[in-house]
Amino acid sequence: MVKAIGLGIVSMVVAACLFWSETSPAKAAFYNPDLNAALRSAPQGIHLQDFFEVSQSESNRAEVIDSTNPKTLGTQVVKITDGRFQMGGIWSRDNMRFNLRHDQTISMWLYFGNQGNRQAEHNDAGDGMAFVLQNDTRGVGAAPSFGDSKQFGETLGVWGVDNRSSQSWLQPSIQQSLANSAIQNSWALEFDTFINNANDSDQAGRGNSFDLSEKPGSIQRPHIASNYPAQPDSYHVYTPDWGLGRSYAGLIHKGLIQGNDFDFLSDAHWHHLTIRYHPDSENSDLATMSYSFDDRSLARESITRDVRINRKIIDPDHNQDARWGFTGSTGRSWENNLVVFDTVPNLVDAEASAELKDSNVPGNQPVKTGDVLEHGDHVSLQYNLKYANGSTDWHNIKALLNLPGKVRFNTATLVYANGLTEELKGVDLRTSTITHRLQQDLSDDNPSAEIVLRGVVKDESGTEPEQTSVFTGTEAVAQATLPSFKVHGINNMQLTLADPKDEAVDGSKQTLIKGQLDLSHTQFTAKDIHLQSRLNGNSQPDQAVTLLDDAGHFNYRIPANQLREGNNKLAITAVDTANNQSNEVTVSSLTAHYSKDLSRGKVAFTEVSPAVDFTGRLSGTSKLIPVATKAELTITDTRPIGNKWALQATATPLTTGNDRHHLAGGVTYVTARGRTLILSDDAQIVAEHEKDSDNNELTNVADNWQGLRGLILQLNAGAQQGTYAGEITWTLDDVPET
Repeated sequence: MVKAIGLGIVSMVVAACLFWSETSPAKAAFYNPDLNAALRSAPQGIHLQDFFEVSQSESNRAEVIDSTNPKTLGTQVVKITDGRFQMGGIWSRDNMRFNLRHDQTISMWLYFGNQGNRQAEHNDAGDGMAFVLQNDTRGVGAAPSFGDSKQFGETLGVWGVDNRSSQSWLQPSIQQSLANSAIQNSWALEFDTFINNANDSDQAGRGNSFDLSEKPGSIQRPHIASNYPAQPDSYHVYTPDWGLGRSYAGLIHKGLIQGNDFDFLSDAHWHHLTIRYHPDSENSDLATMSYSFDDRSLARESITRDVRINRKIIDPDHNQDARWGFTGSTGRSWENNLVVFDTVPNLVDAEASAELKDSNVPGNQPVKTGDVLEHGDHVSLQYNLKYANGSTDWHNIKALLNLPGKVRFNTATLVYANGLTEELKGVDLRTSTITHRLQQDLSDDNPSAEIVLRGVVKDESGTEPEQTSVFTGTEAVAQATLPSFKVHGINNMQLTLADPKDEAVDGSKQTLIKGQLDLSHTQFTAKDIHLQSRLNGNSQPDQAVTLLDDAGHFNYRIPANQLREGNNKLAITAVDTANNQSNEVTVSSLTAHYSKDLSRGKVAFTEVSPAVDFTGRLSGTSKLIPVATKAELTITDTRPIGNKWALQATATPLTTGNDRHHLAGGVTYVTARGRTLILSDDAQIVAEHEKDSDNNELTNVADNWQGLRGLILQLNAGAQQGTYAGEITWTLDDVPET
């Protein structure tokens, strides 16, 4: 392995760019395939009945529509926006207000369209929506006051209007103007898909700077955050040039949850959110608001934030409650903003859970993700429904149970908290899905029900995926997810590998690992089997199985130059077309060497530029900037034909000299195949080459850095003027370490 280090310098000057044009399109119907797809996949929710009221103003695009998913018919969907330059808001009716004196729970599914993209420059989503508590005197007509200025998507239908760029003693402060133009007496939880971080003086007062944080560069991607829209101290004002320039406003983000890329929210998926409100006491002015995002999927990590709430700000007249709802807005960038509710405040707070228990497991502990069950084990599957509280009973509960297919169930019983039981008669326990309507409602007097199914694990090796069951009633929907687990049956494959000899193998040549596969206890043949493997922790391409004899012997092939110098670890599993898996076999003492005989030739760096420059003009938008100077990154290969090398790169963040201010952006590498790699402290392969002649080869990798290929600087919209520097480390693989 050989390394070379280069220094990158970035210089930028300021240029102006308008955020969007002043023209707003007229309302018109248009083909919206994403909306249609979202409605066809809408999750189970409640029928909204008369829970909400929509302002009848000309600018409000919110409405309640029906799910078209055949599995969730009866569910209604709140559509906040579905096009460009829109604003929408929907509010609870007076009889459904949010009680601020007691614990409250509200849960819902949120959809933010499909306009997001992992790369910032390709993100077209905007602008998002917000959950709002408010006691604005305008009631269901509450909305930001734009006055004579055009509508900004930045407000999300609740925040203040950023249309001032200068302070004046004749006017209120900019913070006060922002507060005055927002929805009054309110608290908002925003879901922001468009980053408004323009710090250009020409952009001041144009509604494009709320994501400029007090800590520069801390908000770079779509996010979730909260604050009080009508409080001046929810905003901060930047005035550059020692207070002589035009001012632009930022929003203070509390309880921040930020995505890792630009499809964090707008990714064509429904995301579940649960909000829990807990006052310190019934008469206290203080409370804790907790929000958990993506909390209904075992495949995605749930993220929770807790923020403190001052009830007096939301309820200055001591009404003890607040109107609640959703708002949203779009600009030139847009998305379909949709909401499906499964729990609403002051109605019914219900929850469900699922546990699978194996009688052969000590302590009768619930099965966890990845646990292995043996065929023939006796198991019990328990679904627990709980009525926590509410202003009415939970009526007409229908259970839709998605059962694990690798268990054969024999009995099913339902037991209520009041002691009454009922058999699940008429259901076919041999099917993967059963439905049952509970004969009793759940209430304060009868707060729980438990459905218990008992059965035996089938003789089917493989992985059982997670299964989600849904309990739908008139007032609430609850769901419970059973984790994925594995089954080890007798009808499984047995894999063995021969131990490699003590001497090291030549890593420059193909290596064969001898193995044997016993298929006598499975209905599958070798043509139905492939080998999955990991070499030194890295997944390798699948290999088909070619048996050498009737005893099941085969060879696993490791291509030349894939082993690293010294010890290697190889793990192999056989998998059939039904996804049944054999035992995993590990070879942990596979030693490789590479000859240091100079007559064999070598590969090495022969010329590397000590630095490269990028120079570009700031425009207030994301852009890509190629290398501005001629660069050398030459590799000489004197080895025989057929040898390969791989070039890897890492990069440090780009920062200014003394204050170490980070550039909003970073160094990327666009490969010859057009793949964009964001360089970081994790090494990534940026170029590969196989020697195709016996002549000595000189390759200047930098010769291919033309147009938007090779080393590229990615500037985000929030990049600030300055000179930045960073370090790039190039690593050349497939040579002995020197």
